[in-house]
Amino acid sequence: MNINITVFIQIVNFAIVYAMLRKLLFAPTISIIEGETRSRVSLLHLIEQQKKNIAAQEKEREQFWHEWYDYCKTQQPKPTFSLLSDMICTQKKEYIPEEPVDAHLYAEIYTMLEEKIKHVH
Repeated sequence: MNINITVFIQIVNFAIVYAMLRKLLFAPTISIIEGETRSRVSLLHLIEQQKKNIAAQEKEREQFWHEWYDYCKTQQPKPTFSLLSDMICTQKKEYIPEEPVDAHLYAEIYTMLEEKIKHVH
């Protein structure tokens, strides 16, 4: 075997270049890649957290809507058809209830119904 001194010099040069590349090029590149990976993981975690918050808000909104729907359903005024049926069944020309505010409305409804019945025949 004929080993020259140039082989040892090439090995030393390679080791020096490798150490410089590792310190000056590879280390910053690896730290940048790791930083991007950490930021990506944190963004994915934040997205998942926001999805959970949105789902909770949707559930809360749906529950609130159902509560208001039930409330409105129970508090809905019940129609009273007995006054109108009394107006139609009685053969009086005018039906005037006791309350003066509603009297005008009932009289107007009575006249409108009477006109419609006249135009049917």
